[in-house]
Amino acid sequence: MERKLFFHNNYHYGDCLFSLHILNKISEFNNIACEFYCNSDYHFQLKEFTHKNLRVVLSNKKNENSFDLWGGTFSERANKKFHQNFSSHFKCDANCNYEDVYKKMLAIAQLFCEDLNLKCPFKIREDLIFDEEILTLTPFDQKFHYLLINSYCLSGQVKYSPYQQDLVFLDIINKIKSKNKTFITTKKLLDYPCTSDYNFTLVQIGQLSKNCKILLGVPTAPFLVCLNKYSLLNYKNYLQRRMGWSRFLSN
Repeated sequence: MERKLFFHNNYHYGDCLFSLHILNKISEFNNIACEFYCNSDYHFQLKEFTHKNLRVVLSNKKNENSFDLWGGTFSERANKKFHQNFSSHFKCDANCNYEDVYKKMLAIAQLFCEDLNLKCPFKIREDLIFDEEILTLTPFDQKFHYLLINSYCLSGQVKYSPYQQDLVFLDIINKIKSKNKTFITTKKLLDYPCTSDYNFTLVQIGQLSKNCKILLGVPTAPFLVCLNKYSLLNYKNYLQRRMGWSRFLSN
């Protein structure tokens, strides 16, 4: 009988997105079934990541033997084992390079595989980049110079309030417009084009990233899925707040 394991993540889209990506790989590499519990409001979008993997299913009920996949659960252990200084939450000021995120996720995957006596499919941090086949598709053919990830952060990644963040992005948009460049946002601002105008899911935003020259924004779930294997083949620049937006936009 195929071994079945139960997992959960009680946190946000981005956390659950990474958990599902890891379970996709773990289940295939170890030929096991995985049941994943998370906020049921996320299921509609997250199930796109498992549509071809019958080993991983989403659940509305947490099993009593469920294993917690939230990254913060492993931070202290990962620090000791890998001699790093991983934080429980990813902050732009503390983690200005996205390689730090993947270093931590690699450590987490290796730790919980060790705990569950599983073979870990990840050897280097690049192995954790999203590469689900569904991301090879595109929602439409329209192309943009900028994909602005302006969705609000829910895990304290930035110090801005939502109101302050909107002001920052409006300033960025004005600079982009002054250069006659095209753009699309992930959260509606005034009457500017937005992925919500098309009811795009997280997967579709990740697919759209292949049609954009520059991804600029804050590290939320859309940013994570846009940083995928297929968009990385075409990207020009990936920027976060820490990396000097105004300096870049002046070029």
